[in-house]
Amino acid sequence: MADTILLTKENLEQLKAKEAELLIEKPQVIKRIELARSHGDLKENADYHAARERLGLLEGQLEFVRDRIARAEIIDTSKMSTDKVIMGTRVKVEDVDGEIEYFHVVSDMDAGTTDEKVSINSPIGKALIGKKIGDNVSIKIPRGTLNYKILDISL
Repeated sequence: MADTILLTKENLEQLKAKEAELLIEKPQVIKRIELARSHGDLKENADYHAARERLGLLEGQLEFVRDRIARAEIIDTSKMSTDKVIMGTRVKVEDVDGEIEYFHVVSDMDAGTTDEKVSINSPIGKALIGKKIGDNVSIKIPRGTLNYKILDISL
């Protein structure tokens, strides 16, 4: 069985909404294919080829979304504590030069929307998970190694 995917309830609802959108669009694309097919010669029928390509993309997106929904494990953020870093927590760290940085450990779906948000599966996210205030963390990234001390953990 494939690994579970940690999601918030909101993430799961977003996935279900995306699935619903795709399921609405799919029959419309199938009708476009049928209409284009009725125009005859398919070799040079741009509408037909565009609709077939869109259908392929839709089916791929549906498969991806359904897989994520099937593997979802919901994290209840209302029951989280801040004694250690887990998905959903914000982490205040200090590097060796005294620079302060903040990381918000989030699901893969939410990562990357801001520089502060890091995926639970990223090198930074993986290194921070389970750590407590006062812990030192060394994080190997492509550019080298980041060294931090955890100053605060919050929701």
